[in-house]
Amino acid sequence: MINFIHIPKCAGSSIYQIIDANNTMGYCGHTRIVDIPTIAITRHPYDRIISAYFYLIEGGGQVEPDLSYCEMLKKYSSFKDFVMHIEEDNLFEIIHLRSMSYFLCNDEGELIVTKVFKMEEINKIDNFLVSEGLQKLSEVHTNISNHSHYMDYLDKEIIEEINRLYEKDFKLFNYRML
Repeated sequence: MINFIHIPKCAGSSIYQIIDANNTMGYCGHTRIVDIPTIAITRHPYDRIISAYFYLIEGGGQVEPDLSYCEMLKKYSSFKDFVMHIEEDNLFEIIHLRSMSYFLCNDEGELIVTKVFKMEEINKIDNFLVSEGLQKLSEVHTNISNHSHYMDYLDKEIIEEINRLYEKDFKLFNYRML
């Protein structure tokens, strides 16, 4: 059996919905990788952090700890203010802001997931799911945060900070830095 590692804000709630309806794949939740066959979905770091910010600022799933995270983020006057304080204010304790590599690498920083898909390549994800007898991800949309395209929120300083904070994710999962 293949198991799914859920990286926050990378289509995990939609995948969970598909898995839950079929029981043909295991769901590992928001855990670090374990030594079993696993798949995961990554997302461009710029897009992912913007999605996480708007998801959390709107109260997330309206459950704890999302509501606590929402309260934490209210002190930031803007997305830029938030990004510029992630490290300083230790916001990486918020699971949605941890690097994708945190979930998919061992303590030595080696990728140990069986297969990694990119959200940006939805057709590959759909083909895999169909081959497993599951519904296509492109047909399921849950936990969507309300925001514009990520380029609308970026400036030079924000780009530099996101590049620095998520450098390993950019490199490991072959995403282009601006």
